[in-house]
Amino acid sequence: MNDELKEILVQAACVVLMRHGDVSTEDGSYATVDTDSLLRLDYSLAEYFDLDSDDVTFENIDDLIAKIRKL
Repeated sequence: MNDELKEILVQAACVVLMRHGDVSTEDGSYATVDTDSLLRLDYSLAEYFDLDSDDVTFENIDDLIAKIRKL
C-alpha cells in the first residue's frame, strides 16, 4: 500500500473520530464533523486519484468511483 493511499485511510479515520455528535432536526438526525477533517480527506482523495481539481467534484465523481472499483 503506498503512502497516498495510507493518507486517505488516515484522513477517513480522522473524519470518523472528529464526529461531534448528532443534531436532530424536524427532517431527521445528522452527524456533525469538523470541516477541516472533511477538507483533508477531500484533498487526499483528489491527489491519490489524480483528479482534475484539488477536491472531489460532481464532474469527476464517476471517474473517482471507477478508479476505486479498479483497486
